[in-house]
Amino acid sequence: MNAFPEYDHAVETVLHCRCTVCHHWWHLDNAPADRSYWCPHCGKQLAPAQYSEDNAAPRLNHKTGAIDL
Repeated sequence: MNAFPEYDHAVETVLHCRCTVCHHWWHLDNAPADRSYWCPHCGKQLAPAQYSEDNAAPRLNHKTGAIDL
């Protein structure tokens, strides 16, 4: 018998955005990374960054928890 109560959980994707105009950060829950967003700090509309195959966006390594550059 388990001495601890169980917990419910849900997996969530969080998009961390940095404005290239005012350099402030914000985050969006469960948001797609392939569309434009408005910076909540300065109000500029920002397009998603375009990465080449050789310069891919950093990715989270789910096995180690580290950022793979």
